[in-house]
Amino acid sequence: MIKHFKSFTKVALTLLFLLTCFSINNTSDVNALSIRDLGEGTYIGELGENETQSSAPEEYYFNTGTKCPSKSTYNRYNLLSVVRAGDIVFEDSKTGHIAIVEGIFTYNGKRYIRLIESMNKIGVVRSVLDDNRVKEKGSKIYRVITGKGSGISARKSVNINSVIDFCEDQLGKSYNKWFFGEKKASGSNKSWYCSELVWAAYKQAGLDICPNSRTVSPKTMVSNKLSKYIPISLNRKGK
Repeated sequence: MIKHFKSFTKVALTLLFLLTCFSINNTSDVNALSIRDLGEGTYIGELGENETQSSAPEEYYFNTGTKCPSKSTYNRYNLLSVVRAGDIVFEDSKTGHIAIVEGIFTYNGKRYIRLIESMNKIGVVRSVLDDNRVKEKGSKIYRVITGKGSGISARKSVNINSVIDFCEDQLGKSYNKWFFGEKKASGSNKSWYCSELVWAAYKQAGLDICPNSRTVSPKTMVSNKLSKYIPISLNRKGK
């Protein structure tokens, strides 16, 4: 009797162990996916070793595609009258972040500023620059100096349409998290770091916007003589 009870107990414990392992494996499979609603788009990807499901940006102005989010406003700052296609948007996070202005577009009768940027966890996407993003991210506008004059020999005329076309061709490619600042302007790249993408777009159009630097980090891109800071001011009715 005792012998049969011990055998039964052993089998029961074995089954309990197997069920526990099965449950853990299923849970790991579910948590291995990060699903984030990003404005008009959805990001689905595998989580990294130290990544949580909240690591993908949730702000509505990221990864918007060709639509303008209903939350976007242009009442506070004079963005629509200042920003131009080809301008560089710099946001001073821990390492800095760079985006390029694709242009000013109209969606459902509303004018808005559309960006192209390479973002961690997402890749190369379209986003929006609006009042809230400027206020929350501290966005600053820089314009690449083109044409002759002012004693800077490196200046030259650049076809901005060519710059934008290059960035549009890179949409959908992944983020280059192993970027070490090297200068590679090939459109065949499978992944891009944020400043690498914008530098390459201008480089293939004939202008190295980081001529005196071996790297193309966000901060070196906006701190050289070919990048002019464009002030943003409050509208009279802005709050």
